[in-house]
Amino acid sequence: MNIGDLVKLKRMITSHGSYDLPEEKIAMIVETQNDAGKIRVLLSSGQKMWIHPAEVEYFPKDRRYLKE
Repeated sequence: MNIGDLVKLKRMITSHGSYDLPEEKIAMIVETQNDAGKIRVLLSSGQKMWIHPAEVEYFPKDRRYLKE
Protein backbone atom coordinates (compact mmCIF):
# COMPACT_ATOMS: atom_id res chain seq x y z
CA MET A 1 0.00 0.00 0.00
CA ASN A 2 1.73 3.13 -1.27
CA ILE A 3 0.69 6.65 -2.15
CA GLY A 4 -0.59 6.66 -5.73
CA ASP A 5 -1.90 3.08 -5.69
CA LEU A 6 -5.37 2.55 -7.14
CA VAL A 7 -7.98 0.75 -5.06
CA LYS A 8 -11.62 -0.31 -5.44
CA LEU A 9 -14.09 0.71 -2.76
CA LYS A 10 -16.28 -2.29 -2.11
CA ARG A 11 -17.95 -1.64 1.25
CA MET A 12 -18.52 1.20 3.66
CA ILE A 13 -18.28 0.87 7.43
CA THR A 14 -20.26 3.34 9.52
CA SER A 15 -21.20 3.60 13.17
CA HIS A 16 -24.44 1.76 12.29
CA GLY A 17 -22.74 -1.19 10.63
CA SER A 18 -21.27 -2.08 7.27
CA TYR A 19 -22.91 -2.34 3.88
CA ASP A 20 -21.89 -3.11 0.31
CA LEU A 21 -21.83 -0.21 -2.13
CA PRO A 22 -24.34 -0.39 -5.00
CA GLU A 23 -21.51 0.21 -7.49
CA GLU A 24 -17.75 -0.13 -7.16
CA LYS A 25 -15.77 3.09 -7.03
CA ILE A 26 -12.11 3.48 -7.95
CA ALA A 27 -9.95 5.73 -5.80
CA MET A 28 -6.28 6.61 -5.38
CA ILE A 29 -4.42 6.52 -2.07
CA VAL A 30 -3.17 10.02 -1.23
CA GLU A 31 -2.07 9.47 2.40
CA THR A 32 -0.95 6.32 4.16
CA GLN A 33 -2.28 5.06 7.48
CA ASN A 34 -2.85 7.55 10.26
CA ASP A 35 -2.89 6.87 14.02
CA ALA A 36 -6.33 5.27 13.72
CA GLY A 37 -5.11 2.92 10.98
CA LYS A 38 -7.13 4.56 8.18
CA ILE A 39 -5.95 5.59 4.72
CA ARG A 40 -6.99 8.71 2.84
CA VAL A 41 -8.26 8.22 -0.70
CA LEU A 42 -9.17 10.57 -3.52
CA LEU A 43 -12.33 9.69 -5.43
CA SER A 44 -12.91 10.57 -9.09
CA SER A 45 -15.39 13.25 -7.95
CA GLY A 46 -12.56 15.07 -6.16
CA GLN A 47 -13.79 14.10 -2.71
CA LYS A 48 -11.18 12.94 -0.18
CA MET A 49 -12.12 10.59 2.62
CA TRP A 50 -10.50 8.53 5.38
CA ILE A 51 -11.42 4.85 5.14
CA HIS A 52 -10.34 1.64 6.79
CA PRO A 53 -8.07 -0.59 4.65
CA ALA A 54 -10.60 -3.44 5.00
CA GLU A 55 -13.07 -1.38 2.94
CA VAL A 56 -10.91 -1.50 -0.19
CA GLU A 57 -9.65 -4.07 -2.65
CA TYR A 58 -6.16 -3.52 -4.01
CA PHE A 59 -5.30 -3.85 -7.68
CA PRO A 60 -2.49 -6.27 -8.58
CA LYS A 61 1.04 -4.85 -8.55
CA ASP A 62 1.92 -6.00 -12.10
CA ARG A 63 -0.28 -3.26 -13.66
CA ARG A 64 -1.41 -5.52 -16.51
CA TYR A 65 -4.97 -4.58 -15.65
CA LEU A 66 -4.35 -1.23 -17.38
CA LYS A 67 -3.97 -2.99 -20.75
CA GLU A 68 -7.30 -4.84 -20.45
